[in-house]
Amino acid sequence: MKENKNKVVIVALIAVVVLLLGIIAYTFLLQPALTGFVAGEQSKGVQYGVLYAISTIMQQGTTCQQVPLTNGNQTMNFIWVDCLNQAAAQQTP
Repeated sequence: MKENKNKVVIVALIAVVVLLLGIIAYTFLLQPALTGFVAGEQSKGVQYGVLYAISTIMQQGTTCQQVPLTNGNQTMNFIWVDCLNQAAAQQTP
């Protein structure tokens, strides 16, 4: 009977050690790798978002119309300089 209790205690201790080793391995090896991957993917998404926003503004600017950009309660109207030069050239006799 005592042998069975000792075996159960040994198996339980081995299970606890394996569990602790798994937690340590996850904390120091797997989690930093996953965090680095996620941060890298997020920065790619930000870069693509910035490029998309800039290209959209540029496409709207080619229509020679004002392009309103709003940030909070501040709005700026952008217009392509070439459009202004064309308008000035048309007005000059």
